[in-house]
Amino acid sequence: MAFKRNGLLTIEMITKIENEIGHKFPEDYRDFLLKTNGGRFDFEDNHEFKVEPIDEEDICIDMLYGVGEECDDLLIYMNNTYGDEAGDNTIIIGNTLSDGFIVYTYKGADSGVFFWDDNYAYEFSGDEYNAYFIAKDFNELMKIANLKIE
Repeated sequence: MAFKRNGLLTIEMITKIENEIGHKFPEDYRDFLLKTNGGRFDFEDNHEFKVEPIDEEDICIDMLYGVGEECDDLLIYMNNTYGDEAGDNTIIIGNTLSDGFIVYTYKGADSGVFFWDDNYAYEFSGDEYNAYFIAKDFNELMKIANLKIE
């Protein structure tokens, strides 16, 4: 799986980002940011997965957000702009080719990584339900998306 990283972050930079958006990142996500600062998947590679009950089409991760000039500070921008809509203890960490978000809910009974269909693009989505479970944590998301960071 081709994944183009945005570079590296330091612990100090991550702490600054956490303070700016008001979330302490889970360790697995923090480790990912330290190694990559987010990045973009190569469109040619297969990085699709299915979520229930959406089964008519695969969900494809487009990018996982980072910070800095080369990635338009999307991690900070998206969380400061849409974070209240995402819910408590939830970080917007990326987006999909179908214009939905990848979000990480890191506390509580409903913790995990989800596809958030904020535009109600799928027939199952509505005001009551528009987040679909993908993985129990970020490490499991990496396995499902076949993402290996070296």
